[in-house]
Amino acid sequence: MFRALPLALVAACTAPPGASDACLPIAVAGEDLAGEVGTDVTLDGSASPLCGDGPVAYGWSLARTPTSSTIDDSAFTDNGSATAVATSFVPDVPGSYAIGLIVSQGGATSNPDLVVVQVGSTEQLPTALAGDDVIGRVGERARLDGSASFDPEGAPLAFRWSMASLPDGSQLTTNDLWDAHTSGPSFLPDVPGSYVLALTVDDGSSTSAPDYASVDAASDDRAPVADAGPSRTLPACESDLFVLDATASYDPDGDPLTYRWGVLDVPDGSAATDAALSDPIGARTTFAPDVDGAYTFWLEVDDGIVPSPKDVVTLATGGPNRAPSADAGADQIVRNVRAACVTTPEGPRCEPCPVVRFRLDGTSSTDVDEDALRYRWDVPGGLGVSDANVGAVDVWTPATLIPDSGVTLTTSWDLTLSVADCADVDVDTVRITLECRGDAP
Repeated sequence: MFRALPLALVAACTAPPGASDACLPIAVAGEDLAGEVGTDVTLDGSASPLCGDGPVAYGWSLARTPTSSTIDDSAFTDNGSATAVATSFVPDVPGSYAIGLIVSQGGATSNPDLVVVQVGSTEQLPTALAGDDVIGRVGERARLDGSASFDPEGAPLAFRWSMASLPDGSQLTTNDLWDAHTSGPSFLPDVPGSYVLALTVDDGSSTSAPDYASVDAASDDRAPVADAGPSRTLPACESDLFVLDATASYDPDGDPLTYRWGVLDVPDGSAATDAALSDPIGARTTFAPDVDGAYTFWLEVDDGIVPSPKDVVTLATGGPNRAPSADAGADQIVRNVRAACVTTPEGPRCEPCPVVRFRLDGTSSTDVDEDALRYRWDVPGGLGVSDANVGAVDVWTPATLIPDSGVTLTTSWDLTLSVADCADVDVDTVRITLECRGDAP
């Protein structure tokens, strides 16, 4: 049993902005060693290749120790520091100690290198050799080679590989290794970065100390861009349900995207969590606030190779409602409608005016907040109407209008349109006019 690997030893190598990828220091911690409990073990990083003549910093740390060991990085005593090119420590219990070295120069930091010190064992332990580090590509199979591992007594070996560390964003586990119990496993890197794999071998009676190999995976893929939309305060008609829209997100390479939403911050008194999102993996989702105030959400999109940086949007309740503006359309007049007249003993008698239809359209009514609108036409008695509760309607004149012979009968009606959003109403009036003349016999 060993302690966990420190984060400092699993970080990918870094270079300062503008630095050449070809000029990075390389940590070389030296060959694996054997030691005894209570006796100094000397470590030497002087074989580490450097970049130029800039100042150099060395960092030694205990990556793994036996479970019963109580020492930590303060055990490195040479020059009173763990930052010397050569240092030493005194092991306190038998077992395997893995010591990591990183080298920094001019703002650039190497990948870690590990040296294993086997302490106090009288057995002829097998030796795991994980092979050379590998340069790979995202989505392409990376292969490792532990075939140089050996047992001093020539016993057959059983191999066991595991994922020791992964780059940020990777979803891989040891279960994603093919042939993890052979000398030559492989896997598919899922994101760019450095993967560290550990190898132990077993001869049937004892297990080796672990050895490590890294796979540095690169990618030509360009990261997608998440767009959660603009932050805003919603008007009253929209404050009961937020609509979150990621459809403006895109991938520079045209790859299809998957979406992931989360709740980042809520106002005081709110108990809302990610569970309040109607579809947390949809391009569009909704969220019902439980108290008034500002809610912040994050969005991440993924093209199947690398996720985007998160984008955030804040939506707040409590904005003032702006009333709609009703527009019933222009006044209308129909002229030259004729009614037939005849001569009777009692004098001229005219037929009723023909029924005339008018088309009224209130759909040019507007709402600055883009709220859904409801329509209502108030129609005077005598007029017919197709449907008084829609934006555009047909109305028609009554069949009871009778002009006098040789006289034009002018009749007008005022119709009122009411337009409402969730809170306010506006009205507009339109006049329709019919001119009907009784034709003299």
